[in-house]
Amino acid sequence: YLWYSYYIAMVFLPLMMFFAMLNIGKPENTNNRKYLLIIPAAVLVLLVMTNDFHQLAFVFEPDFHNWNKQYSYGPVYYVIAVWIFMLVLSSIVLSINQCRISATRKKLWIPIVIILVAIIYTVWNNLNHEYSGLRIYNVPEVFCFASIALWESLIQIGLVPSNTGYGNFFNASNLNALIFDNEGNMKYRSKNAANVSKNVVLQNGNSVVIDENIILKKHNIKGGKAVWTEDISAINRINRELSEIK
Repeated sequence: YLWYSYYIAMVFLPLMMFFAMLNIGKPENTNNRKYLLIIPAAVLVLLVMTNDFHQLAFVFEPDFHNWNKQYSYGPVYYVIAVWIFMLVLSSIVLSINQCRISATRKKLWIPIVIILVAIIYTVWNNLNHEYSGLRIYNVPEVFCFASIALWESLIQIGLVPSNTGYGNFFNASNLNALIFDNEGNMKYRSKNAANVSKNVVLQNGNSVVIDENIILKKHNIKGGKAVWTEDISAINRINRELSEIK
């Protein structure tokens, strides 16, 4: 049963990947119908876990003799293989369709190579599975390694958004803002931001007058404060003109 339980991950990992791709760029609780795919996934896992009774996934010798070396694959195994292939392929296609960056599209060969290597090893292993001495890794292990490598490659080439590089993005933006923690220590700063002292950040109130034309604004966020400056010189100029007119 521990051997069978490999297929819990092998069935559900591609499904979770597919769900993740569908949710990229969309609000939560959308496309709830897609979660109905959990039902066939659960059925496939149940068929594998009950294989001893029907042997539709793996066919063993009588009395399960030499079960870990002498066996063949049943129809359920091939259904799982098609399930994995179709979900991974659909996930890749979805991520490509959502991508509008030409530089990222030029790097698509990286995840494709990972998928091809996993497929080639799986086919080779299936053709030689009775000769256990030839195998470097079992197919479930290769699948898990390939899943990690595939996800990492999608993140690195930009097909999957990740929580990396936000500091550089913040610095490169046109914002004139800073982010401080609750103790007043600066964590992020954009290149256009003015210098703001720790004492000013910790002052009460959501705005501080720096000078006649600059007002510093503060907003509480989780873990600290967002701070930015507003240039009110144009407003002051208009007020002066209105005063002269009056």
